[in-house]
Amino acid sequence: MMATLLSWKPFLIKFICLFSWFPRASCQSSLSLTGDRPPDLVKVTESGKDVTLSWDFSYKDSASIRNGPWEARDVLEISFGIWKSIDDRLLLKKIVTVDNSGKFEVRSGYESKMNCSHSINKLAFKLKGFSFEDQATYGINVEFGRLDQNPLTDSTRVSIGASYSGQDENFNMRNETAYVSDTFDLLYKRSVQDRNESFSAYRIQKGNITIIALGKEQENKNGSCVIDSALLEECKQRFALRYYNKTYVAFRIKNVTLHDAGRYLLEAFFLGMIDPEYADIKLSVQEKPVTTTSEPGTTTRFHEISEPKAKGGQSDIQFSATLLLALMMVFQIGWSLINTF
Repeated sequence: MMATLLSWKPFLIKFICLFSWFPRASCQSSLSLTGDRPPDLVKVTESGKDVTLSWDFSYKDSASIRNGPWEARDVLEISFGIWKSIDDRLLLKKIVTVDNSGKFEVRSGYESKMNCSHSINKLAFKLKGFSFEDQATYGINVEFGRLDQNPLTDSTRVSIGASYSGQDENFNMRNETAYVSDTFDLLYKRSVQDRNESFSAYRIQKGNITIIALGKEQENKNGSCVIDSALLEECKQRFALRYYNKTYVAFRIKNVTLHDAGRYLLEAFFLGMIDPEYADIKLSVQEKPVTTTSEPGTTTRFHEISEPKAKGGQSDIQFSATLLLALMMVFQIGWSLINTF
């Protein structure tokens, strides 16, 4: 009986992940965060004090972990840095990176301000002499090697005294309009660095939901739907992400619906001490404009060409015939007079 249950373990785990109330990321990832993490807001009592932010991890296969969380399966990089805000979940500036060999790199200019430590289950980052200028949203990002796997992220606001809302940086947003039932491409300008070895992936997010990812041009041509996304089924049926040409990547939406309206953010993520890049598009969706015809209950699309109609009615034709008969009678009378004389 036990052997039978063990053989069904992968399927049982998948079933639980799909239908349980627990976060799917913990089911899909080789590691997950425990409850031992910073609260949403960390208040520093006074300027100049050190602040330590630490995150605790659990593993699906802890037997393979000897030194730290970077050894978990499929992990490419763990980065610590400054985020836009807790709500936006966008990493703006990397401060520390750890690759999958355990090599730590600290951003230039932060060497004297940072201290990093770790154990098998934990990563800790100490911000030394925290000042008012250091107030920000800080967090971690675990980047995986599988495109269909969402990065593991968590962040916290750190402030002195009153709460701090986050970075004020805004991205330039472009407006686009699509019509219901059409197929529509959102075109984003490619990063000049997406051909470099450090490039990891493009990702499309709607709100805080990552939908689809696209790897290097020579390796991944059609994009991969993120398996723990709330929009997974829609992605499989209607969404695609691809290299459009040498200048653009295209996020395609098939059979556009009114629910597709919203903000779509493209993230370009790089390994090492290279900050992510972002491009933003706000999509509006409209019903196709229509015009009514002369027949009640029927409509015609604005781009359809109606058949040309006669410019005159029956009274116009009768008037033209009467005029022609009168002219003929005048001509006959004139001709008779000429012959008489």
